[in-house]
Amino acid sequence: MPMSFTKLASSITESTVWRESDRTRIVWITMLAMADRHGRVWASIPGLADRARVPVKACREALAAFLAPDPDSRSRECEGRRIREIDGGWQLINHAKYREARDDDARRAYKAEWMREHRKQPESSVHSPVDSVDTCGLRVDTKQKQKQKQKQKQEKEVTHTDTRAKEIFLAYPRPAGEEAALKAIRSAVERLVEHGDFVDQDAAMQFLLAKTIEFARSPAGQSSGSDIDFRPHPSKWFNSGNYFDNPCEWAQLNGERMGADPGWFEDEDQTAATSAGGCERPDINEGVVVEGELDERCPF
Repeated sequence: MPMSFTKLASSITESTVWRESDRTRIVWITMLAMADRHGRVWASIPGLADRARVPVKACREALAAFLAPDPDSRSRECEGRRIREIDGGWQLINHAKYREARDDDARRAYKAEWMREHRKQPESSVHSPVDSVDTCGLRVDTKQKQKQKQKQKQEKEVTHTDTRAKEIFLAYPRPAGEEAALKAIRSAVERLVEHGDFVDQDAAMQFLLAKTIEFARSPAGQSSGSDIDFRPHPSKWFNSGNYFDNPCEWAQLNGERMGADPGWFEDEDQTAATSAGGCERPDINEGVVVEGELDERCPF
């Protein structure tokens, strides 16, 4: 059972509940001790009687007194009633009012204690909560230092991302328009993470690098040697999401279908599958090929 704390107001001795019988007062003090932060007491009547160490009959009489109107009560809420029944127990009607008063008292006491300790310290050692002293004895703004650390962390993350993006760009078979390409790669990484394809940017970067290398090895990634290069600019390739293309779409060079050379696939299993008459679809989440699914468009 979680620990709870109830501060007992000294004015309880002037309240009408203090004129009740000893057992009724014990039940009331027990309910105050059992109440949670919302003033709710969770118990059955026999359970409350056991906690208060009174007979069940005495507990019922006490509850009846707390539920009844009290014309002499100092609190006029609910005609002086002290509790109301709720599902699973009882609600102390004035608990919130006394809790707020208690919190105000606690804040005032804390502030007074802090001021006493503050006055004891030498003036040279007292600083505002946002200030600290560095090793040279100069006052430094802590918030400014935190901002600097956060900025350095962000710059480090950006540097790491830029390095990986540059690696992907250099793996692309047509390294043109570097600035636009790097921007497209970073955007592609953000989309992969935001759409839930990958859990973080490192995983997304790894996927893009693998697909870029696969495209570079494919017939579509090779240069035909002619004056016109039909390979798309890298910015267009990444912005269009061509890394999601079926690899069979890359089995052509300058608009012409290639022959039956599937050697640009990564392993012998994939080569055997394509030679049998189809291309297998890649599973982007696992980085492996899904068995048994062939693409009729594959030329080999």
